[in-house]
Amino acid sequence: MGRCRPRVFGIEPSVPHLFNTIGPLGAPGSEAGPGASVAWPVTINTSLLRMLPSTIQVNFPDRATVSLTRLRSEGGGALFWEGQGGDCIGTFRVATDGGFKGTVSCANAPYGINHPDGSSSVRLTRYDDAGQLSWDDAAAANGSNEPDHVLPPMSPQGGLDTTVDILVLYNTSLSFVSIWQNAVDQIHAIQTAMDVSTTMGQPTIAQVRLAGAAWITRTPNPLSEVELDFLRHSPAVAALRDYYAADVVLYLTSGGCIPPPGQTVIQGIAYLPGTNGVPPPPAPDWAYAAALYECSDNPGDWVAAHEVAHVFGANHNMDHEPHNPTPLTPYAWGHWAREVGTSDPRIGNRTIMAYINECIAITDKCPRIQHYSNPNIVVDWFRTGSATHDNARLIKDEAPFLARYVDSQGLIFKNGFD
Repeated sequence: MGRCRPRVFGIEPSVPHLFNTIGPLGAPGSEAGPGASVAWPVTINTSLLRMLPSTIQVNFPDRATVSLTRLRSEGGGALFWEGQGGDCIGTFRVATDGGFKGTVSCANAPYGINHPDGSSSVRLTRYDDAGQLSWDDAAAANGSNEPDHVLPPMSPQGGLDTTVDILVLYNTSLSFVSIWQNAVDQIHAIQTAMDVSTTMGQPTIAQVRLAGAAWITRTPNPLSEVELDFLRHSPAVAALRDYYAADVVLYLTSGGCIPPPGQTVIQGIAYLPGTNGVPPPPAPDWAYAAALYECSDNPGDWVAAHEVAHVFGANHNMDHEPHNPTPLTPYAWGHWAREVGTSDPRIGNRTIMAYINECIAITDKCPRIQHYSNPNIVVDWFRTGSATHDNARLIKDEAPFLARYVDSQGLIFKNGFD
């Protein structure tokens, strides 16, 4: 008779699978965002996650298991784990109340794992149609003759604040949202993209941090230049930005991400330095972005990560129209490519800043992966950039300017967050 192997805290299991059980294929649940296609009920190996293991095996029901190696983790009452392996990036979060949220971005498709509040069910959802209808815009510089604030000087030691602090504002129409936890998720999604878009052996292209989360009262409107103009000139927004010492403001508002037939919905908008009259960095008064909450961190859309990168100066793919004639650098472009030399040339991939239009015109499928373009990084068959398509380099160039917009004050605990 065999003996059971005792569990020892801190010792990683020999087969660290993420899912304890996987149920039958079915329809997405109510927690799924735009673009969800199919889903499986699952149970999560939270005991494994609480050990913050060095590796996690994601045992997918529809493709080969992928081994993720830890890049970053945070423990405590709540925990976060980020890892990368094969053609996938995984991020998993267990909240203090036991709620779970995860995303796995792979070359074949993005996946979401959600544990809705008040429910014991968890679903693994595949987002085959994510990003099919994404649309954003670069705002014009209304009132561009107004003087900008003066950048803070270097510290007496000669060092620079190198972390970009982001204040996430929520329209009060989103009263059902736990804004602190959601803001943490938004920043994690952005930082994950920064981490995995960094060339091996090099410093991370940018460090972002949550400065704070707050409500702002405004009638919900379709996203347009009017909304950014409001953010830029609102005394209430300015007071919150000063209070939290934020370098960048990300505004989330209500509104459906899926447009009616024959119409478009702007899912995000941002000031893009170097275009439409917006001055190049340093320009602290232009560090504003906005997105629809419903798709802001939706797997495969990554709208918030897309819009915040615009604030750095990152552009769409070069062949997308309208084409920005004045990018900050010749390499400030997103990237897409079609798989060639295989039996299925219909497959493509694209990075966070690249639109689907040009790729889908010659492919049947073109999922967005959670990467900014970088010619030194290859995901499966997909080289994620080129000499002229290198958003990662652009972000690394501009991060020191954004990080100095406001001196970091470490005010994140002013609202009692922990």
